[in-house]
Amino acid sequence: MTLGQWRHVMATDLDGAFACLQRAARRMVAGGTGGRLIAVTSVHEHQPRVGSAAYDAAKHGLGGLIKTLALELGQYAITANCVAPGEIATPMTGQEDQDPHARHRPGVPLGRPGDAREIAAVIAFLASAQASYVTGATWPVDGGMLQMGPQAGSHVTTDERRTRNPGEAASPRRSRRPASLASCRRSRLVDMVARVLEPHRPPGGPDIARPAHPPRILTGHQPERPRASVAI
Repeated sequence: MTLGQWRHVMATDLDGAFACLQRAARRMVAGGTGGRLIAVTSVHEHQPRVGSAAYDAAKHGLGGLIKTLALELGQYAITANCVAPGEIATPMTGQEDQDPHARHRPGVPLGRPGDAREIAAVIAFLASAQASYVTGATWPVDGGMLQMGPQAGSHVTTDERRTRNPGEAASPRRSRRPASLASCRRSRLVDMVARVLEPHRPPGGPDIARPAHPPRILTGHQPERPRASVAI
């Protein structure tokens, strides 16, 4: 891996997320009515993968950023959480428009990849008023994949993972696709979340991502506190 390749992944998966989160947080603070910040990380926020050093580091970093946001922005009734998908049937995993229920994954307790709509449903919950007391958390949506660590490790029978070429894709079903495909995946996910949220939005009502009764932001003298690194 070259420094240029490292920086490309970091710029896409961490720098870009920081810029979007910072802009959204500032608008929410200025609005004074709370809000929701939700980042999509990966199971690799928690567990590494051979050949994915930059991706793993970026997802670990994004998870840490969200936890810091939860601490800094809680006083403004803004929550910050992550959703960590496992293998999902998308262009990124080479399974565009494929039914994940028809794919067999022995290493996943639920036995199959996930559907993007299953990720969207969790994001929709975290964006709703019902999740107003959830912050600083990462929600794995992986069919139980992360729980297989020791079980899967004890059943590895070859050294193939050690001898794979460093430049080779991680695997046919988890190869890293061009940024355009990742952007396509994100756009579809945003559309799915919007469709899930739409039936719950009252006509002409406020954004459902705002808490029903956000606490008033105090305007009087406040004890000096550490300067927030993102929103202020």
